[in-house]
Amino acid sequence: MKLLIKIFNSPFRFPKLRFCIGPLRQDIPYFSLRNKLFSINYLNLEWKTKLNRYDYRFEHGPMFSLIFLGLQFTIKMVAPTEYENWYWESWLYYDNHIDKKLPIQKRIEKMKECFPIQYKVGSSYESIGGYQYLLKSKYYSK
Repeated sequence: MKLLIKIFNSPFRFPKLRFCIGPLRQDIPYFSLRNKLFSINYLNLEWKTKLNRYDYRFEHGPMFSLIFLGLQFTIKMVAPTEYENWYWESWLYYDNHIDKKLPIQKRIEKMKECFPIQYKVGSSYESIGGYQYLLKSKYYSK
């Protein structure tokens, strides 16, 4: 809930909520689902860093799960774009490394400068735009 409020008050587009109900699924990470009749679980945004403290790797979005008599009800927060890794990794950088005392537009400029969205081409990385998919339209400028 705290994460939803932080994102709502940020320049990032609000994540989508995906609801699912049905039999237990084994593809839900970090939950031990076998032989449970009842459980309530919350999975935080899962990530790790690789080469340094700024090199985020998204693993799994936040999720709530309720298991009752072999059925599972889940609410999962997913990125509002098909670029889920970009969304969550940029969010982590923005939330953890950008000075919150700066005005929002300055924070966005700093994020774009220090945390460019990149993709691998051969043995090197190329920077691409991408922030138009992640930020609310009033905060995105080319």
